[in-house]
Amino acid sequence: MWTLTQVKAKIQEKVRAATRQMKVTANDLADLLDANAEFVDERYSEMRASFDAFTTTYTQVPQIVPVPDYAYSTYTTLNTFKEQLSWYFVKASKRLEKVGVFIFKRSSQGTITADARLQVLHRRGTTTTVLLDTVIPAADMARYNQADAIVNYRDYEYVAKLAVPIDVVGGDELFVSLSCDTYLNPVHSSTNKLSTTGEWNDGTNVYRLWNYNLPSTRTTIPTKTVDQTYHAIHFYNEKAQIIRLETLESGLTSANAGITSLTQTVTPLSAQVDANTKAVSPLATQLLPVAVIQPVPSYALLTYSVADSFKEQLSWYFVKAAKQLDRVGVFIFKRSSQGTITADARIQVLHRRGTTVTVLLDRTILAASLAAYNNADVVSDYRNYEVVSDLNTPIAVLPGDELAVSLSCDTYLNPIYSATDALLSSGEWNDGTGCFRLWGYGLPGKRTAFPDKTGHQEANYHAINWYEKRYQSTEINGLKTRVTALEALNPSGQEYTALVPRNIYFPNNSFAARHEAVILYAQRFVRDKLPVWINNVGQHRLNLSRDDSNTANVNAETVSLTLKCPGYVDKAVSINRLSVRPSVLAAQFPKVLYLGDSVTENRPKNGIQQGAGAMWAMLKEISLMNRADNGGTGYDLLCVGTKFKVDSTISYKGQNLNVYGYAQGIGSWTAFNYLRHPFNLHTNKAGAWALLGLLTSQGRAYTASPADNLLIAKTCYGVTAPVINNESYTLLVSAGQIADAGLWTGSAAQVSAVQAWIDLVAANNLQTTNSNPFFDITKTGSNRFSVAAYLSRYKTLADDGVTRLSVGSSAGSRVTSNTAWDVCTPTHVVICLGENDRSHTSNYAAIADDIAELGNEFKAAIPAAKLAFCLTPIPGVMHPERYPDYTGRFSQFDHNNKFDFYSVVAARFGTLAEQTAAGFYLVETWHTMTPAGHMLIQEQTDNGTGGVAKVGYPDSIHPGWFPLREGGVQLYGWLGYTYTV
Repeated sequence: MWTLTQVKAKIQEKVRAATRQMKVTANDLADLLDANAEFVDERYSEMRASFDAFTTTYTQVPQIVPVPDYAYSTYTTLNTFKEQLSWYFVKASKRLEKVGVFIFKRSSQGTITADARLQVLHRRGTTTTVLLDTVIPAADMARYNQADAIVNYRDYEYVAKLAVPIDVVGGDELFVSLSCDTYLNPVHSSTNKLSTTGEWNDGTNVYRLWNYNLPSTRTTIPTKTVDQTYHAIHFYNEKAQIIRLETLESGLTSANAGITSLTQTVTPLSAQVDANTKAVSPLATQLLPVAVIQPVPSYALLTYSVADSFKEQLSWYFVKAAKQLDRVGVFIFKRSSQGTITADARIQVLHRRGTTVTVLLDRTILAASLAAYNNADVVSDYRNYEVVSDLNTPIAVLPGDELAVSLSCDTYLNPIYSATDALLSSGEWNDGTGCFRLWGYGLPGKRTAFPDKTGHQEANYHAINWYEKRYQSTEINGLKTRVTALEALNPSGQEYTALVPRNIYFPNNSFAARHEAVILYAQRFVRDKLPVWINNVGQHRLNLSRDDSNTANVNAETVSLTLKCPGYVDKAVSINRLSVRPSVLAAQFPKVLYLGDSVTENRPKNGIQQGAGAMWAMLKEISLMNRADNGGTGYDLLCVGTKFKVDSTISYKGQNLNVYGYAQGIGSWTAFNYLRHPFNLHTNKAGAWALLGLLTSQGRAYTASPADNLLIAKTCYGVTAPVINNESYTLLVSAGQIADAGLWTGSAAQVSAVQAWIDLVAANNLQTTNSNPFFDITKTGSNRFSVAAYLSRYKTLADDGVTRLSVGSSAGSRVTSNTAWDVCTPTHVVICLGENDRSHTSNYAAIADDIAELGNEFKAAIPAAKLAFCLTPIPGVMHPERYPDYTGRFSQFDHNNKFDFYSVVAARFGTLAEQTAAGFYLVETWHTMTPAGHMLIQEQTDNGTGGVAKVGYPDSIHPGWFPLREGGVQLYGWLGYTYTV
């Protein structure tokens, strides 16, 4: 039978799928978490007794890991060992029948190809008993090989029955040995050792050992070795597990009966749908389209044209049963090995009944919004490439009607179609003889006549879906009701991990005319799509701003709040709110260098510019407003850099204020690029491998493995001589470092061009497009990042931030005009990097090391400077029902990965006092930037109606103006704070 967790997961999966594929609108989901309140009131009391019976705390024998949660486990990242030894000391009587050990091998360090062996010994007085000696075959170990990031440690626990179950008593000793000839990464507790009064130590220490040799058969317990943490090992009482499972099953039966009356059985609208649908229980009713035109009931059975791409894909369909059609889903896809989509796509749908032809849809999708449909050659989930559009003219089709669908794009697309053969002649959607499609090399233009299918019979259909909007809405309402009911059945709640900010800064504006707000957003606290609210269910944001009337420059106070998540435990958390009076900046003159990537630029390429348009420029905008509020005096601020000039005008209090400044950022760049490379090498990793000399030092070609990617990131250019070959030449050409001399042939001209570039770098004189302004080939150590070199090359201002230096003398060596940019020694540095690093490597600890190394370089060069690290979150809303007017895209995959990365980096920063002492702060903009804001506002033209609509740019990386404004407000508060300590 279904467990409660399985049922909830299944239903929530369907809701997510429906939302992701746009089969329902945001309004369809608007009341998801408010539904079924009456059920909670009426059913809660009668179910509580039975529920309590099957959700009692699991009577597990105490966990030997010194923390009660798998989430606090960790693993050793650098080393692997042939044996892991553990010693434990019993202080209370208990029954032991099973042991659980953790088996794990990082894929970057190889795979498990040998058997593992698990030995457990018990000693009471002088008597030693072997409780278990078992071999785990190598064939069963594949599931324990993993990438560097572990999502759930419980997946790596191997539980074995003891050959000799035992009742242990106080004073007994236990010993566990896990060994494998091809080495394993130990999994252990991330906390420090238990206190001397804790369970499982001997009263003074905890004990474990990592061994590089395989053990023989152990019949005696070896001498113990002191260490700081335990290996993650569990002992279990099997009887307690069985009793709880039996009670759980009984309780679920009661719960199942209690909510049956709330479920809605879906009646398929046509026999064709019914034929493609498996029978399921009422609690797991699938979300069904009206009819699936793809001749397979599963996205997993789709495929795409590998060798060819086309400008038009044309499809014909023939209706045999009456149905309502409101939406159409087509599949857009381009293999990265065949280029990228750089032209608009067009979807046209025509209907014919007799001699009457009707245009149901003519939609243009802008090229800028199609980046997500470029992909590598392997497609993991075809549903991610389905684009669902509302028909301009919804229609009730009848038997005998014909439909034609045209998908076109000037830069060619790879068709996606069914991998099965054609449907039978008696099947839906063919004309009785076969199915019809056409791949064309020309653009069709606007279609008003129904195209002729003659000569275009094929073996299978394009993958196209039709949907009825009302039917989808009815089904999703049923799902909403069931989710709410299931959540209400779990009053005791489950545990989850929340990422809580420690310090939130904001400028507590004391001027009456204006206030800046800093707002916490519930979605930023969690990794996965959980229905988290702040303080009360229904509250997804909390304004932390306040209007202080006191005269203190900084008002520090603890804000206590509760994270509410139906079906999960309430979490009481505390945040240090630092209200900073902007007046502390009135007489100061901060010079801020903002180091970043494309988020640092964040300028609309095809849309509307609002205000400053970048988070760093928001600092200038706020300072100008403060200056206006202060009668036009004070509040000087300089944005330091050579790139991304902002020069815009805003209107405030009847005045036109010029927002002007620079930053230092390059699109797609990483922390490791700035630290070690003369330009962005990782866009072509095989080329990077050659230019960094790894082809020579490693004695092999690049393998695209995580280990090779990390080696690229950590290798300084120039340590080993570059290799001139096809890959290095291609990289330099594509990056604009050298002129294109045609496809690589190894000609003298091509070799000479690469060598000339190498010579420029060797002379420390590389000034090509987007070259690294900090790169210094003469620097030694773990990086080539030099603040001194940057200032000596690009300085245009004295350190007062006002006086222009003289070209050819006091200005930097690469300055040809002292007004070309604004560079002086900064007083503040903001590092906003990591987005591109995490796409290069999943070793988030290594990225965090690089960010720390950048901070160390700035502090060494400018000891008085104050540094900050901040990160912008993934834009887009996790819960569309909370933002019914927002239409932008959200990538749960990107959010989860960036959440994991940010969690690792944020954990590196200590307390506020420690950050202040180090001069390197974590400014937690992650939590205070609204999800409802992508980078651009674009205009999209509907070719069918001629209308123009503004749509959110479906960009899963770059935030828009409003979230950037909110991030800038907090950074401005931090700026003020640094002048008070």
